[in-house]
Parts: sequence; C-alpha cells; structure tokens
Amino acid sequence: MSAGTKVVWPVLLGAGTVVAAAASRSAVAGTWRFVTGEEPPTEPEHPDTPWAYAFAWGLASAVAFEGARLFATRQVARYWLDRTGDLPPLPRSPLARKRRRGKH
Repeated sequence: MSAGTKVVWPVLLGAGTVVAAAASRSAVAGTWRFVTGEEPPTEPEHPDTPWAYAFAWGLASAVAFEGARLFATRQVARYWLDRTGDLPPLPRSPLARKRRRGKH
C-alpha cells in the first residue's frame, strides 16, 4: 500500500462517515417529529425521559447511522475503484482473515 493510499483513503472514508452521521441524525429527527408529532429526546439517558422514548430513539438512531455509514463506505469505495482501478484498503473481517489462512 502506497503512502498516498494510507493518507487519502482514511480521509475520504472519514469525510463520508461525517456526512452520513449528519444526514442520518437529521433524517431520524425528522422522522421522529413526523411519527410522534413531538420533538425527539435531546437527552435520552436522562431519568425523566420515558424508557420507551429513550429506547426507540436509540434504536432508530443506531439503525439509521449504521445504514448511512454503510452506504457512505460503499459509495466511497466505488469512487475509489472508479478512480484508481483498485479496490480500496477496506478492513477485513475476522472470517475473511480465517478463510485467507485456510482456517474455516
């Protein structure tokens, strides 16, 4: 892996993740307002926030963020592949590492 790859890929991936996080937060908040007719909880961990609201907010936020992060990572990887002709240096899962070493 070249020195440029070691610098450019993390920067692109980080930028994509930041944009994904902002977009997912905004989308979840808008959806919350539409569905409940109320503002989303600002402090879901506060004891005065009902458990159902805190849990629903946490679950919706996590699902939206992970979906947006995955979308952004795939888009950045596609951009990288189109520009360089090579797959980006994505981290390998433990299962992929085991398979590569011949351990199933």
